Amino acid sequence: MAFHLFNLGSLSATLQEYADSEGLIPEKDDLWQDFKWPHKLQKTFADKENGEAYWRDFLAKAIAATLKAEQALENLEKYDEWYRGKRHRH
Repeated sequence: MAFHLFNLGSLSATLQEYADSEGLIPEKDDLWQDFKWPHKLQKTFADKENGEAYWRDFLAKAIAATLKAEQALENLEKYDEWYRGKRHRH
């Protein structure tokens, strides 16, 4: 199941290179054929000799980048919770 780019709010810019034209980012076990890639990238994935290896590499990088962005978002949310709970001087 694909992950939507905009689920990460302001951090979505860090994942744009892995998103298809609809903003979907592939996840484990996804097939490249299930996405709407730009023609050049689609042609690369479809290559009979190297396409499968390129897709696996692309997928691994997309998954790693998504996990990193999710962790960063979680850290921001924790900081925001901490900050809202802290007493501030007026």
